[in-house]
Order: sequence, then C-alpha cells, then structure tokens
Amino acid sequence: MLIAYDRDKAGEKAAQALAEKLLAEGIDAYRIHFPKGMDANEYALQVTPANKSLGVVIRSAQWLGKGKAKPVTTEAVTAESIPLPVAEPESALPESEVEPESEPALESITPLAADAQGSTNTAGAGSAGAVKEKTIEPLPAAAVPPAPAPAVDAEVKDNEVIITLGDRRYRIRGLEKNLAFDVMKINLLVSAPAFDGAGESIHVDTFDLYQQRPRGAFIKQAAVELGVKEEVIKGNRSRVWNR
Repeated sequence: MLIAYDRDKAGEKAAQALAEKLLAEGIDAYRIHFPKGMDANEYALQVTPANKSLGVVIRSAQWLGKGKAKPVTTEAVTAESIPLPVAEPESALPESEVEPESEPALESITPLAADAQGSTNTAGAGSAGAVKEKTIEPLPAAAVPPAPAPAVDAEVKDNEVIITLGDRRYRIRGLEKNLAFDVMKINLLVSAPAFDGAGESIHVDTFDLYQQRPRGAFIKQAAVELGVKEEVIKGNRSRVWNR
C-alpha cells in the first residue's frame, strides 16, 4: 500500500497511523514523499512530465515497517493464464434420453423478427441447415508487457535527487521550480573518482532537459571532465533522465 497523503504535519501523522493499522493486518505500507506542502495533484502539475516525475517519488517511497523492506516484484500476465468461457450444456438429461433434433422442413421455418422499419426477413433455402447454437469465440490474447527496466538506486530529498551508477554520482536539483508543462530545467552535477585517486572529477551545469543541444553539450563536457568516453555518459543518460 502506497500512502500519498499531503506532505504536512497532518499528512505525516495520518500516514503513520494508517501504516500501523496496515502492518498489523499483514499489509506492507510505504510513504510517498512529495516536496513539503505539496500533494499529488500539485506535484504532478508543477513537476512535468507527470508520468516521469510521479514515477520518481513512487519508486522512492519510504518503507514504514520495521526492519528491511520486502522486495517489490512484478509478474507478467500471459494469454494462457486467461480462462476461456465454458458453454453450459443445453440439457441436464442423460445423453441416452435426449432426443435427436430433426432437420426442419423449409416451409416450417418461421420468419425472423421484424426490423425497425417493420419489414421482415424470412429464412431462405440456405438457412435450413443453419447452426442453432451460439459459437463461443476465445478471448483475444493479452499482450505481455515488456520486462521492467533494471531498478536505479536513488536518494530523493526535499530539493535534490542523487543517483549512483557504477563509480559515477549524479545529483539533480531544481525539479520543484519547473512550473510549466514544456520546461524541465535542472541543475545536474556528475562526479567520479579522479584518475590519480585524489579527490573527484566533477562537471556541473544548468540546462533544460527538453533541449537537445544543451543535453549534448553536457554529455560532451562531462566525458572530458571525468576522462571517459561519451558513450559512457550517454549510456547513463536514459537511466538518469527517466528516473
């Protein structure tokens, strides 16, 4: 159970009280932390795109139980797991007592129901051998969802998100300041241990994620500062951007 109450004193108190009841019933409880003073709607409207920004806080929900949280797993639904409808028998009598149906004569077939204009459709000669039972069509196959992407460890705080990929550390700030639907301006810092083992190599810049040229400039310069190939930063890009 993901508890997404407002991020204020009343919300925190209510979330804790609800979590205690859920845990007592054997239901795992997690707390979604929005920036202080925000609720889910405000966060989705201000930190765009909503599907990605909400994904960040959902995947970073805090475990409210004792000890270590249980791992969250997903299971794909396959077409074979969907049961098909079963036709009910037409008669409850034993098979030996059911009289076989005789083929109706052409002249004994009654007209079908009249349509909306009052005209009637009569059964033609080809309908003498029409099938009377309803054919049960199988349900369409369910699409199997793609396997989830590998989880990315992230530390979400009030004003920043920290993501670690290998020996590289990405720090994202400024998400809460984006109040327009077409802007995703952030301050992004990437750091890694220096070649000589003394200190860190760092590159930091502020740019709009929606703008291709600034993104490319960040990747190019970060690769220079950290002493790695651009493909390394590009490989981290989609995981950091989507996170």
